[in-house]
Amino acid sequence: MARQNHYVASDYAGLHSKNVSFYFGYEATLNDEWCFSAKVKGRDEELIPQSKLGVSRGSDMSEFLLAGIALWLNDNFPFSQK
Repeated sequence: MARQNHYVASDYAGLHSKNVSFYFGYEATLNDEWCFSAKVKGRDEELIPQSKLGVSRGSDMSEFLLAGIALWLNDNFPFSQK
């Protein structure tokens, strides 16, 4: 099984595994807005601005991270609703 690493602080949160890394915090920005970042081996980094995550300001960083992962999964692995 691939090893993963996760971390949460007051101004960032992340999850890394063998082929993908997810991050939310001050190191990923777009037009001075904090972003969720998804980096997949062999693909360009994808950014989702905080305003698109649907999480209220002042929330725990892990909430932003989880919201970003959910949005990223929906965009990259659309599941049919049968």
